[in-house]
Amino acid sequence: MGLFDAVLGGKTGADHMCQALFNVVAFLPYCSRANYQDFNDFWHAKVPTESGAEERLNQVFYNYSAHFKKDESLLKQLSQTTLEIEKYWISKYGLSNRSIALFAAIKRLADEYLPDGTKAKESDFMHGATHPNPETRVAQCMLDLKAYEAMLPNLMQIEISQDERIHFFVADLYENAVSHYQYSGSDLKVYEEDSYFIDKDTYWGSSISVMHSDDDGVTWSGPKRLITTPLLNLSTLVKGSGFLFADGTMGIPVYHEWIGKYGELIRLDPTGQMLDKRRMSSGRGTLQPIVFIDDAKHASAYFRQARRTGPKQIPVSHTASAGERWELAPDLGLANPNAAITGVELSDRTRLMVFNDLEHGRHRLVLAAAWPNPAKADSSQSAKSNYSPWKTIAVLEDETASTTNPKEEFSYPYMSLNQQGQVLLVYTWNRKRIKSILWDAGYLQSYLQHIKSETDRLQ
Repeated sequence: MGLFDAVLGGKTGADHMCQALFNVVAFLPYCSRANYQDFNDFWHAKVPTESGAEERLNQVFYNYSAHFKKDESLLKQLSQTTLEIEKYWISKYGLSNRSIALFAAIKRLADEYLPDGTKAKESDFMHGATHPNPETRVAQCMLDLKAYEAMLPNLMQIEISQDERIHFFVADLYENAVSHYQYSGSDLKVYEEDSYFIDKDTYWGSSISVMHSDDDGVTWSGPKRLITTPLLNLSTLVKGSGFLFADGTMGIPVYHEWIGKYGELIRLDPTGQMLDKRRMSSGRGTLQPIVFIDDAKHASAYFRQARRTGPKQIPVSHTASAGERWELAPDLGLANPNAAITGVELSDRTRLMVFNDLEHGRHRLVLAAAWPNPAKADSSQSAKSNYSPWKTIAVLEDETASTTNPKEEFSYPYMSLNQQGQVLLVYTWNRKRIKSILWDAGYLQSYLQHIKSETDRLQ
């Protein structure tokens, strides 16, 4: 009898699941992680049962929660532990059959520590003392995982080559890619903290935190979580860069991905206190906004499209009130396959954007530019009128003709501009590595001038 079936026939036991059992239950679904390239696919995967029906791979979490009726945090903690395991294991060992075989060995070690020594006899798992401090189970589970990991060299070979690794969570990359603000010798860092909320239609349950520095980033305060939504403070995410308002407050384009999928603009004071939040879009079709500012009152937001139906193009909204109100505008007309976009504005106001210019797939990544149009520069008009149409100026990656690996992917680009005028781009390369491109300011300016001159000549 399998774990998913046997557990419901288990014996009634303690009010709160003990740590040893918690570890085994949390580890079990992850032993199948190598069967799924994407974490979302793994999380929502369905597997056949002995009866021929299908159930979710993580159904075991629901099954045990049904037994521990008084253990109200159990389901959420098991889900959170899965995400913590993913972050830790993938960053260290990558995703491959060998790395998950190592994890399966850890699960077998955890079996040895089950109450009453029953090991894999699931119907007896319900024995054992109640957990004295159930709020510590997630942290303790990760400590136990690392303790089991330390035992592995005595059991099997654990070396895994770089080529075997496929990374999905790169904490350091996103730590460096978060929004930074400098004012009067102080810095403020805004970043996203992930949690995974278990529900068939729910994905990320993230919240946003801020850290403060008074010594140019040498030391930082502890993180302070922002309260951005009244609903458990879940599912506010950030990817795009922030900006400063004229009064010194900060604007952060964020997005919501739970009941709806839409963009928002939150406003913080220099200490990181949230002052205001405004909708930039609505419904379930827009994510991960980036903002281009025209003047003190006018700005445009571009989004990753996540529509179930309709055009697969980059959505747009505009504000004429310094972000207090946003109105949807016609799409850019640039293809977008439900993939992240990124952009920066140079000192001469030329705008750059990197995105997947496809309706399906992420196997092509391009750099596009739009130039200000002095003849039509009028802040009362939309940015579309004040700027030239977007023009692709470089193809950064293209595996359109590839027949050897149709799943190649170049995704989640992030661009930043430093004080020397250099533009840095980082993106996921085939879900194996992080690739970076640095454009020198002088070379980039010369190249853009050449492209613009050629474009003007042909018009």
